[in-house]
Amino acid sequence: MDIVSMLQELGFTEYEAKVYCALVRFPGSTGYETGGHSKVPRARVYEVLESLQEKGMVYSQTVDGRQLYYPQPHGTMLSQLTERLAGIADTLHSALDRIASDNPEPQFLVFKKRDQVFARVRQLCRQARFKLLVSGWPEDLVAIGPDLKAAQDRGVEVYVLCFGQVDLPVDRIFHHTVTPLQYLQVSVIGRWLLLVRDVQDCLIVQVSGAEQTAGLLSKGPLVSFIVAQWIYHDIAALVYAEELSRMPDFTLAPEKQALLQGILEWKPDDAEGLVGLPEDAPEVRQVFEQIEKRLASHPSLAAEIGGLFEFRISGKDGGVFHIDLRAGRIEVAEGPARSPELVLELSSRDFRGLALGVLPLPALYTPGRIKVRGNITLAAKLRELLNI
Repeated sequence: MDIVSMLQELGFTEYEAKVYCALVRFPGSTGYETGGHSKVPRARVYEVLESLQEKGMVYSQTVDGRQLYYPQPHGTMLSQLTERLAGIADTLHSALDRIASDNPEPQFLVFKKRDQVFARVRQLCRQARFKLLVSGWPEDLVAIGPDLKAAQDRGVEVYVLCFGQVDLPVDRIFHHTVTPLQYLQVSVIGRWLLLVRDVQDCLIVQVSGAEQTAGLLSKGPLVSFIVAQWIYHDIAALVYAEELSRMPDFTLAPEKQALLQGILEWKPDDAEGLVGLPEDAPEVRQVFEQIEKRLASHPSLAAEIGGLFEFRISGKDGGVFHIDLRAGRIEVAEGPARSPELVLELSSRDFRGLALGVLPLPALYTPGRIKVRGNITLAAKLRELLNI
């Protein structure tokens, strides 16, 4: 789509778009000159210039008896258009809600693809009047940072819980530590983003790439309250943990530790049959062969992943393997790596399940079942690396 077509998408007429583009390229032109530059009929160009001046897109001044035209700087113009269109969209949303009272919006709405989901996230930020509670990962929080700041500047109380470190233009931000196992969980299920607006509606987002990202919007106060409580308890736990860390003699009783661990723990007997592999599932060595072929045919993917990985696989067809994607290398081989950046220890069944995308979440919560150490951020790239 060319610039003229894109401006038309924003509400310009064809002639207005052509005239504006001509003035961006040749600012300070007369009306006659603008007609020549824009290829708009000179009989129409003054009418178009007048229309653009009324809309604040163009201004003029008289120099030596000649009337010269200048474009509104395109950065300012686009910002004004964005604000105006966002305001119209929000007003229209409320107006449609009123006339649709006999056929109310469903309590749950599903949005797919990243652009659509994050458009809704930004809309909730704009609509917030009192509180915004947000929980997510640095990559996604940075993307909505300006929207959170705009809400805070309007007087909205913004509370952000981030899994990892991030720099955001808001006052109340809490950083959650991230374990290697959590990075592996992100690799398997994707990142999550939770947003609650005024404890009235909330959006639960699974971020797994541009096409796979999905969001569930709840208009029900009960679900919004539960998600708000979820974020609140995470923040409260961080605040209490920080205070308790200043008490050198404080330790949690063993029975309390066992209680907390047992909430998500799966007993070995329960977890053994969790991974259901298809009958034609490749063996461990075949998995590595397929990974090597895929990376060799997509060197840009290999460069994007990067790093030196070592896999210590137990059980049938197990062994030690490594994948070296540093500095343009694509090396997939059996044997240990020299100074690996990430080491993963797991059974052959779990490894094959991870590579095939059938490893269920309970396997990620069984203590000691999968061990990850080293550069934990690389663990978030394992699914992309192993996906055969």
